[in-house]
Amino acid sequence: MTSPPRSDRFGIVAAVLGGLVVALGAVLVIVLVLRDDGGTTTTAADTTLAPTTLALTSLGTIAPGPTTTAAATTTEAVTTTAAATTSTTTTTAPPFDGTLDDKTGEQQGTPAGRLVALRSAAHLGFTRLVFDFAPGGIPGYWIGYTGATTLGVILYPMSWSNPYDPGIFDAGGTSPVDVGDIVAVQDAGMGGGSGEWAFDILVTAQRPFRVGTLADPPRIYVDVGN
Repeated sequence: MTSPPRSDRFGIVAAVLGGLVVALGAVLVIVLVLRDDGGTTTTAADTTLAPTTLALTSLGTIAPGPTTTAAATTTEAVTTTAAATTSTTTTTAPPFDGTLDDKTGEQQGTPAGRLVALRSAAHLGFTRLVFDFAPGGIPGYWIGYTGATTLGVILYPMSWSNPYDPGIFDAGGTSPVDVGDIVAVQDAGMGGGSGEWAFDILVTAQRPFRVGTLADPPRIYVDVGN
């Protein structure tokens, strides 16, 4: 028996394989049709993959990528304060009309002859010392410098038995002032004439002074310039 040529054998094999492929395709179509007819639909579950950001560390290990947070921007408020402008007003004292000369005055009314208070106050350009007397009238006076820092005062008529109220002078006969250039007032005792009583106004230095009187209550004031 003579064997078929090699080319014929290859043709037969190819034909057989082609037939098998066609048969398998037909079977597959039938199966798919049957499954559709059965109403069973298989739906693949949707799988959502959460995106993951990966970064390589310095050691080569895969690690989650760093989360970048935007830095908060802080705006610092700048407060501008306008410099306060201070207006300085210079008050000039009027010319003081006192002198270094002795001052005298006659008695007014009917003086009771008793000193009841000593008061002092600073004023613009001078310091005022006030002798307050009991009601009735204002004694006569002589006031003038008797030393470099002493302004002497002689009053008349004054009571020799009760020339001033208690508490005006301390046990040493001094009434501190310490206002302006007036340091204190001292009790100088009886004057040289009948019914006279003397006081010394202690000052820092001889300054021009002026003297005046006021009523209700009766009083004599002495202004010592600064």
